[in-house]
Amino acid sequence: MLHDLTAVKDEIHRLNRVIPKLRADGEVKLRSEVDYGRNYLSRFKRSKRILIGLRAENEQVAAVKADTEKMSGMN
Repeated sequence: MLHDLTAVKDEIHRLNRVIPKLRADGEVKLRSEVDYGRNYLSRFKRSKRILIGLRAENEQVAAVKADTEKMSGMN
């Protein structure tokens, strides 16, 4: 029985060392995933702004093209 008690105590000590490491590893992984998500969101927002700018530029080009075609048709 004393042998079993010693084995249980050893297992508890081992787990007391392992559990904090597992928690720390989990926190590191979570921080990494949060950072990845933030970076992804930042790139998405940047791309969205670029897309909005390109759409506006496309509309301007289309308007100039329409004006040019209209003026060409007048001649």
